Amino acid sequence: MNWAKFAVLYAGALFGAVAAVPASAGPTEQIAVVGLSKPVDILIDPWGVPHAFADNVEDAFFAQGFVTARDRLWEIDLMHRRRLGRMAAVLGPAFVPFDQAARLFLDRRDPAALWAAVGPRVQSIARSYVAGINAYVALTVAQPALLPVQFQLTGLTPTLWEADDLVRIQQADDSPSIERQVRRALAACTGTLALDALRAPLEPA
Repeated sequence: MNWAKFAVLYAGALFGAVAAVPASAGPTEQIAVVGLSKPVDILIDPWGVPHAFADNVEDAFFAQGFVTARDRLWEIDLMHRRRLGRMAAVLGPAFVPFDQAARLFLDRRDPAALWAAVGPRVQSIARSYVAGINAYVALTVAQPALLPVQFQLTGLTPTLWEADDLVRIQQADDSPSIERQVRRALAACTGTLALDALRAPLEPA
């Protein structure tokens, strides 16, 4: 079972790997970024799922943002533009009505008041997550070959995120996925996961 591995480092310094890796481990890559307080190890399992090993919560969420951008940059960049009402600027005037609708849902209150409602801990985690996304975006500026092919085909460049965007966007997710995940998590806690599979079989299995 081969695990690929890369270490996300801070302030340009190089540090050795600290997470245990199977003897048959795949290649290791070291990437220097700004924004971490300590080095983070990210292991990619045989199914392509990243696992972050960090010394603190903020660095773990930084790594989460980094690998999310690494794996899904085109998707999250498009979603970010759509929810902030910034599609027409890159896709043309046909998207103006969609941008107008999206901006109707943006929270116009002072972001400081919105952050106060969730507390400093959540704000710190959110800012770390966004910093991780931006760190990967910055990496693509230095290494354009890292950009997903969609950016190359459209000539677009990914935008930087602001943590305040996370509290300004008030649109509800219209996908039932969250509901299903919560229901399955509760079923797992009560030992009735098999019954949930009868109620709503997984697709794909």
